[in-house]
Amino acid sequence: MYARVQLIPCLMRSFCTYSSWVSCRNSQKRIDFAVLVSHVSSTWRNLAFSCSSLWADITITADNMHKVDGELAIVNASLLRAKEFASRSRVFSLFVRLKLFTTPNLDFEYFRLGTIMTMNWLRLVLPRVKYLSIHCDTLQVAWLVTKCLHTAPMETLETCKMKYGTTILSFCHSIIPPPVRFLFLAGQNEEQAADNFFPKLTRVKASGFPVSWSQWSLTRLTSLSINFMTLHDRPLMDVLKYILTINRETLEKFEIQGAIRQFGTLLRNANELPTNLPRLADLTLGYLSQWEAIIFFLHFETPALKHLKLCDISRSILAQH
Repeated sequence: MYARVQLIPCLMRSFCTYSSWVSCRNSQKRIDFAVLVSHVSSTWRNLAFSCSSLWADITITADNMHKVDGELAIVNASLLRAKEFASRSRVFSLFVRLKLFTTPNLDFEYFRLGTIMTMNWLRLVLPRVKYLSIHCDTLQVAWLVTKCLHTAPMETLETCKMKYGTTILSFCHSIIPPPVRFLFLAGQNEEQAADNFFPKLTRVKASGFPVSWSQWSLTRLTSLSINFMTLHDRPLMDVLKYILTINRETLEKFEIQGAIRQFGTLLRNANELPTNLPRLADLTLGYLSQWEAIIFFLHFETPALKHLKLCDISRSILAQH
């Protein structure tokens, strides 16, 4: 009977996730786990809640820190809950979301120290993390998070999402931190090490994060999204071609919005062949001019393309180019 009960967790987990979202749609106020169990024998209840998959979805925020004698504590409630979830999930793969947003009444020094403690704990469970989402609204915190994760092996990581600020903030930030090196390594001689660090990573999404594109070494990606970068943080076309080329045998979905360099009158060399992306089936281009969209298609061939989304393509006059 115990083996059969182990089939329950996925259904219960889906129900719990749905219930928490329906009961509280505001992500800032969302609770991580809430379920009411009544009229059930203690044996079934204890057995159900001992299922490790129920505790594998972890969200850590910075807006619910403890108050001790009217003062903010360094350790927040969501971190304590995350530790308990990680313990109860045993060896089950983890889905971790970090939502590190500052608030008007939050002392930044407490926030910084709390972030360090969160990242120190996260490093301990990284070998179990299958899904990692990082969202912050200050570059200091973005740099701190990526620094803590730098060179940290993640053997089971399959999906990584990194987002800085809002769409507006990501376009307008002016403080440039050191190169973000979480998704890639600094030298080509370390490319083999990148495979060791992220052997299962196939889906990456970067929005607003300053990225050292020339140091990119991730391969075997099936999905890549690059969105809303400042002008000086956008990849050059030759670098973008390199990134897509080293992933062309596996890449099935590519999205780039507000992140293509201004090309001006640059045209593809007549003797240069376009890069073939044989498995790309889903392509999204957004927040760029007609000319930039045309230049993109001059550089790449997509014979397997099934879905094309063009979002906010400005109606520029081609004659002026």
